Amino acid sequence: MLRFLYLLFLAISISNCASNSEKKNESSKDVISSEPFEHNPAVSANSILISRQASQQYQVCLSEQIKNYVNIEMDVRESTGRIMKTCDVEFNPIRDAFKLDAIPSNVTERYISTKRSRSTPNILRVLMFAQSRREQQKKTSEQNVSPIKADD
Repeated sequence: MLRFLYLLFLAISISNCASNSEKKNESSKDVISSEPFEHNPAVSANSILISRQASQQYQVCLSEQIKNYVNIEMDVRESTGRIMKTCDVEFNPIRDAFKLDAIPSNVTERYISTKRSRSTPNILRVLMFAQSRREQQKKTSEQNVSPIKADD
């Protein structure tokens, strides 16, 4: 009799677990189907190639722009902003390629924003180094210049 009650209790608890998991599956299906778009996470090989080439072009553009701003006495944050704005057009091929692959625009912009935010500290570092080097050179040149004494 005790075995029978134990088996009955076990069967009831298993059936409750099964019905709870079915309810969880139904509720998760509702959440998934409520999304406004269906996203295919696969990116074509062509888009990957375009992304790599555009990223390389972006780095080349940054290097060229940094060379232009290294010797200009300007606030490094302002210089960095101008460099970033100038080179932002290099990301247009990535936007176009991702649009063709039906990747949502918010994902594309997040990807581009990540690329931008990774390069910004490097630009700031180079420009700050150049600024400190200029200031150091000014100090040493001022110290080396001795006042000319008039001979009486």
